[in-house]
Amino acid sequence: MDIREYISSGIVEAFVLGFASETEVAEVVRIRMQYPELDVAITEFEMSIEAQFMNNAVAPPPNIKANLFAALEDSFVEPKVDGESRKFFPLITNETIEAEEPKVVSIKQPKWISYVAAASVILFIGNVIYSYSLYQDYQKLKQDFAALQKENTQEKLKFNSLYADVFRTQDTKMQMVKLKGVPGKDENLATVYWDTEIKEVYLFKNKLPKAAKGKQYQLWAIVDGKPVDAGVIDPNCDGFCKLKNIDKPQAFAITLEKEGGSLAPTMSEMYVMGGI
Repeated sequence: MDIREYISSGIVEAFVLGFASETEVAEVVRIRMQYPELDVAITEFEMSIEAQFMNNAVAPPPNIKANLFAALEDSFVEPKVDGESRKFFPLITNETIEAEEPKVVSIKQPKWISYVAAASVILFIGNVIYSYSLYQDYQKLKQDFAALQKENTQEKLKFNSLYADVFRTQDTKMQMVKLKGVPGKDENLATVYWDTEIKEVYLFKNKLPKAAKGKQYQLWAIVDGKPVDAGVIDPNCDGFCKLKNIDKPQAFAITLEKEGGSLAPTMSEMYVMGGI
């Protein structure tokens, strides 16, 4: 047997740390006395591990020893004989020795092996927790990336729609009508684009205050001198809002009505108006 190759195989570490199989342990015990190099390697590794634990050891409080002996004091006191108490130690006789069952001698590994095993379990649990944390972070990143992709797609669609609307307004058949703020609401402004051929109406809210809860803006077209409902304005529409088709409008106006719109405009709630 090449003892150096045997030692470098890792059997020494497995034997000392308690990871070797029963067959490997039996083999190490059998050949340990034959090869001094193996015995030296085992001893040196045990001492190195023990030294690491001793370097990190924490001294117990100084009163531990005194408290321990005080707690065990009564265990070594024999009942009083003639008024005296004596330390009690069991009397060992030949009969006692003969009556004892033969004990099986087993090879016991150093106590610090249990510490190594406990540390291994703690490290394993720590790795599991860390791996789970990484997995959670990975899942969150996937969700965030998917949300970002969705948001980018929506923004791209919104941009394309806005670009198409702007391109549509440049068509010569589109007539632009500026709706300016009425007296008392002079800062308001909106723009209507009316398709003179297919009669479609688009509205761009340049500057209108946010409608109060339960209220909604409504567009009106003046046709033959009478107001005609041109549709309620979706509060979520931030670009060009498509409304109802109107034929032969003379002017447009916007009023603030109850949510869902009204059959007739509330004149006191008119915000902007503009003629063609």
